[in-house]
Amino acid sequence: MQFNVAGMFLNIEPRFGIGLDIESVESRPVWALVNGELKAFAFDGLVLLVPFFIVTLGNVWLEAEEGDL
Repeated sequence: MQFNVAGMFLNIEPRFGIGLDIESVESRPVWALVNGELKAFAFDGLVLLVPFFIVTLGNVWLEAEEGDL
């Protein structure tokens, strides 16, 4: 389940776990479908791990390749 909140993505996903964690990340890899093609993006934001759910709030971007600079 994904929502747009104040220009950031709020995502809630199921998980198998019961621990409690809060992470602040700058380049966590995430996968997305873009025009039917699977691509890797970097995620910048907060990750909240609660029993049975992962809640993320932040933005994603595509890393530039060396040849793209």
